[in-house]
This record gives sequence, structure tokens and C-alpha cells, in this order.
Amino acid sequence: MLHEHNLVFELIKTCDHLCIKYIKFLLRFVMSQLCYQLASHGVVVAAVEHRDGSGGGSHYILREEGLSMSNSVPHKPVPTDDNEYKVRNEQLSHRSGEISRVIDLLAKLNAGEFVENVVDPNCDLTGIKGNLDMTHNLFLLGHSFGGSSVILAASQDPRVKTVLTLDPWMFPASEQKFSITAPTTVINSGKFLNENNVNVIKRAANDESIVKFRVMKSGVHLSPTDVPCIFPHLLIRKGLGLMDKIDPKVVMKEVNQVVLEWVQEACY
Repeated sequence: MLHEHNLVFELIKTCDHLCIKYIKFLLRFVMSQLCYQLASHGVVVAAVEHRDGSGGGSHYILREEGLSMSNSVPHKPVPTDDNEYKVRNEQLSHRSGEISRVIDLLAKLNAGEFVENVVDPNCDLTGIKGNLDMTHNLFLLGHSFGGSSVILAASQDPRVKTVLTLDPWMFPASEQKFSITAPTTVINSGKFLNENNVNVIKRAANDESIVKFRVMKSGVHLSPTDVPCIFPHLLIRKGLGLMDKIDPKVVMKEVNQVVLEWVQEACY
């Protein structure tokens, strides 16, 4: 897993080069099980905590004059008023830029260039050199706000080869002009299937065949995340809308399998 400010890699070589996947969500902790599952199959997972304020709160580390300093990123409440779209669209652009920065960082590591690890300066990253397939196997995956973020990032960065989105929330991009050029798979849970989200994606796809849509009948919007497992009591899960009739663990396994099959099919 690679965080923008904390470089930790699971490098499991399964072929001549490693498949790269970028997993994006509001917080890396919320998608940890999916990140670990992919890493266990030899995928280099780069997960970033965005600094746009959309998350529940985070921090990043800067080093100046040999000293490490922690900088907080507080949650930024966004009222549902006439200014909401402007704020969300700005956050979306911020996120897209950060995704490209992560790709830049991966390219530097693959080229053998020095990248400072501000969390662990003694971490040796030289083994990554030449082992990432940046030409054929650079994929983006995002959930919810992360879904619209990776779609926009891929439209702006030709290095991305294919995209998978889980329940993409497209409101932040609903008034923005962009074109989907990389093969994109959109998987919605039945509970989150929204015509407005779908229409934004279809409008951006100049070639309809470049986007594939799929609906999973089981599960809810948070099923791909760690959140349902944090609340083990059945009544709490149902009361908070974290499950439908099927055990969240079962749905989580189904989602993980779908994502893994997508990776295996997409790998060059």
C-alpha cells in the first residue's frame, strides 16, 4: 500500500512486472481489507488520503530542516445550498490532481529516482526500480466520491489504462465537461443505482462501448468498505443502513472477487 505521505509496499512478483492499482476512498482505513486482499495477489496498491477536506479528518507529515511536522486536514462541512456544486467540483479537481501526483511518484520510484519517505527515512525503496509496469498495467479504482475522482483523473491522464468504479457519486462532475477515453467499468449496488450518476457517465463517454455497467443485486453503498464490519451487531448494521438482507461479510467477499477478476482480466 502506498500513501502519499507514507510509502509502504507489498511487492509480490507474479510475472515480469507488477500490476499497479490505485485504490481511492475518503480514508485509507475505510478500504483497508480490499487493499490488503489485492496486495496479497501481487498488486501494488497505492492508497491516498486526499487533502480536500472531504474525509472525516486526517493528517500528513512534512520534513523541514531535518524535523518531521504533522499537519492536520480537518473535515470540511459542505452545506447543501446553491454553492454546494462549486465546492464539490473544486474538491474533485483537487483529488484528480493528487491522483496524477501519485502516478508521478510511482514513475519516479520505477525509474530509480530518490523519493523521501517522511515517515520512515530508513525505508529502502530501491527494490521497486524497474518492477512496476507503468506502460500497460496502471489502473484506477474508486468508490463513491472516489469513483468520480478516478473517472476524471483518467480523462486527464493518458497513463491510465483502465478504470473500475464502485457506486460512483457523479454530482461533483455533473456540470463539468470531460471525456471518458479509458475503458471504464461501473458497478453499482442496487440500493445506490441513481439515474443522475449514470447519465453523467454516459454523457462523458463519446464511445458507448468504452463504458460497461453492472448492477449487484446484493449489498448497499458501504458494502465494499470496512464500515459494516465495525458494527458487528445485526440491529445496529440494519439501523445504520449498513446492510440489506445479506450478511455484509458475504457481500464484501463478492465485491472483492469481482474486483480481483477485473484486475486479472485487465492485466496485460
